[in-house]
Amino acid sequence: MILSDTVRILGRNHYLLWKLILYILVCVLVVSGLALAICTPLVSELGRLGFWDELWGVINTLTFNFNADSIFTGVYQFLLDAGNLIVNNISTVLPLMIVFCVILVVGLKFTIGLVELPLADCVYNTMASNSKFNLGASFIKNLKSSVKLQLSKLCVVLPVEIIFAVLNTSVLFLYAFDISWLNVLVPLIWVFVAIVLVSIKSTIFALWTPSKTIFECGIWQSLKKSFTSLKGNVCAMFGRSLLLVSLCFVLNILMVMFTWNIGLFITLPLSLFVFIVYGLVMTFYLNGLRFYLNEKEIITPKKKENWERVSSLKDFI
Repeated sequence: MILSDTVRILGRNHYLLWKLILYILVCVLVVSGLALAICTPLVSELGRLGFWDELWGVINTLTFNFNADSIFTGVYQFLLDAGNLIVNNISTVLPLMIVFCVILVVGLKFTIGLVELPLADCVYNTMASNSKFNLGASFIKNLKSSVKLQLSKLCVVLPVEIIFAVLNTSVLFLYAFDISWLNVLVPLIWVFVAIVLVSIKSTIFALWTPSKTIFECGIWQSLKKSFTSLKGNVCAMFGRSLLLVSLCFVLNILMVMFTWNIGLFITLPLSLFVFIVYGLVMTFYLNGLRFYLNEKEIITPKKKENWERVSSLKDFI
């Protein structure tokens, strides 16, 4: 019921997705442009060393000549070459590379994250009072709280994401053993590890923004409230997160395979939107709060102290 309710509420608020896509596109263009402008010497030096040619080769394989085996081996070789390039030019490349990555990663994480709270606020109002709010007005109203929330997430969530990304990337170095049967399994291992790690992160932090929106408490109080809601429900939350992450992963892979990555402009923002709505629905359910599923139907969830007792697949979904 939870996932089906998530889909129905997502469909009810589909108009927000197009605004989210436009906002994310603007954030990517602005932050990327700023990073490139600040690190112009790095761009020129990497071009001289052939870095951009190798990167284009990976992108070309991913976009126009999609092949799972060549993608993973290509990324592995690209990582090795990039590492050797940095080591051989450590004094000129490494400092600017660090600055570039910090601006790009932190900038995108912060700017895109600013829309999470306004988006959750708009969806929350449709669920709590059956009314629609303008995303722009909600963005301005929640700007101060959004800045505080994203700064807090940069301190708490970003380090976890970096550790998980390093762990997931390290799977590719299994190619270094050059064992034929292991090389065949590397893509499957990478996918499995990626889905599990993202599901763990979602389980831990998916209720933070919804708790802030619903209970209107402080940043750290909302994080504490989200952990309180999770108490005794971790396994059930992880199971649903695992299913949702797997579905989003398959959807994005299909976009890569059949739309030359163009579909990612829709499915990546959609994935973000899905998890915001999912977090809201889970918070309502775990705290036994009533909400509008649509204009006429109201859901009154029975608060359960232990959601791990799932009697059937229907209850799980």
